[in-house]
Amino acid sequence: MNFDDLKSAWNNDSDNNIEVPKNLDSLKGAQSPIDKVKKNLRSEFWLNVVFIILFFALPFIIDRLVPMSTVLYYTILILTALPMTYYLINFYKFYGRINKLEVSTKDSLNEVYFELKHFIEIYKVMQHFISPNFLLMGFIIGIGPKVGKLLDKLVTIKDLHSDGVWLGVVILGAFIVVMVGFYFYINAHIKYFYGKYLTELGKIRDELKED
Repeated sequence: MNFDDLKSAWNNDSDNNIEVPKNLDSLKGAQSPIDKVKKNLRSEFWLNVVFIILFFALPFIIDRLVPMSTVLYYTILILTALPMTYYLINFYKFYGRINKLEVSTKDSLNEVYFELKHFIEIYKVMQHFISPNFLLMGFIIGIGPKVGKLLDKLVTIKDLHSDGVWLGVVILGAFIVVMVGFYFYINAHIKYFYGKYLTELGKIRDELKED
């Protein structure tokens, strides 16, 4: 029984003693986390669009790159932007699907729940993929014209005691530390903006199963 059917039955009942289904409150309660998810999706979609545009424009704004670092920067950016564009298209489609759904039945609640669960898995994979790339681009911007000298040191390694090796170890160590930080940040971000609402919907589904 959905909300419209309940309203019609209530109005047509002469004795006004219709029994309200116990799961009605649960279905109404599901709308709040879904609305919050939709709000977060809208904000994050436009934030991602601005983020991509900013990274394309950043070398022109800062003007620190030499030709070699410019080629390297935009190669990484394009390789990142292509799958990210595909992801954003699916991101937008997902928002469109849940925006049209009205949680008035168990089936519609299940549909939203599994759509959100699937989205979170894709979102997590994409974030772990693009984070190292954006980190590398930020590093290239940071060292600017020195990127050529750095690459020369790294490719002219002769023995384990050379400056290039130690420089490579330091860079690799810093990269690993930052990526571990990104890992925990991404998981915390997903849990705060989407995961906790998926958990709420899961609890509501469990309540409806018991009715």
